[in-house]
Amino acid sequence: MKSKEIVDTILSIVASPLIDQYKIGITKNSCRRRSQYISVGFEHYVIIDTNLSASSAIKKEQDVFKILTKESNKNSNLYKKYNHNTRDTCTPKSLGGHKPNLDDKYDLYISWWCV
Repeated sequence: MKSKEIVDTILSIVASPLIDQYKIGITKNSCRRRSQYISVGFEHYVIIDTNLSASSAIKKEQDVFKILTKESNKNSNLYKKYNHNTRDTCTPKSLGGHKPNLDDKYDLYISWWCV
């Protein structure tokens, strides 16, 4: 899936007036990541793209994050609803310190909570 298509999907999700904030990320273990997010108050977790190599997952997350937080109109839902703690300071760069195995596959996800 292309970054523009991912952003369009995210826009469709965050357009709901029920969504307060959201966040995107990559993981190779969606079940564990979902549990972590739900345990800290995120109510929803959806995989947007899957079966990505480590390098393509990092690139895609960086590209999408940049569109959502740096290139979006500051009055848009894409920007305003992105997690306030990370949208202006966080820049995705890595796999969280993990060294990828060539066989590892990653998912790009969105997680959010409601008003």
